[in-house]
Amino acid sequence: MNQLLRILGLSLLILFIQAFLLKDLLALPEWHAYPKLYPLIVLMLPLSLSPWVLYMVAFVTGLLTDVLLGWPLGGSSFCLVLLVVLRTRWILMISRQSSAELLDDFDIERNQLSWQLGYLLPLLVFYELIYNLLIDFGMHLSTLYTIVTSSLMSVFWAFVFVIMVFHRAQRR
Repeated sequence: MNQLLRILGLSLLILFIQAFLLKDLLALPEWHAYPKLYPLIVLMLPLSLSPWVLYMVAFVTGLLTDVLLGWPLGGSSFCLVLLVVLRTRWILMISRQSSAELLDDFDIERNQLSWQLGYLLPLLVFYELIYNLLIDFGMHLSTLYTIVTSSLMSVFWAFVFVIMVFHRAQRR
């Protein structure tokens, strides 16, 4: 129960930061290069949750983000659900586990910082790539610039957030 309340609190904090603070951090406003911190909500959820719960959390988080930020509805939801599908396979690859059954007691937050960054950063860049290609419908120079700048900003803020929230809690 404590873990569920902590996850809910962190999710609301991330959505608040995204909607009211990070939306104003633009590299170039005409290309909509925003840092995106909200994918951390689904990426840091425990693996022991039911897949359907993960899909629903991802979908609702995406819709809330799109509504709060005035972005096209459904883009964030699609990309977050895709991240939920890919994250277990990515964890199996980087942790060298042989099957998903071994991951039932696996806890993302208890891993070292280097492992967490190796897990989060490629998935955040993948999210930026898919989201921007989906929203911009093509591979133009402005889309490439948006992908690169948004990815760099998202990775930076995710790094800061992981250090501040998860590693501060581990030191206590």
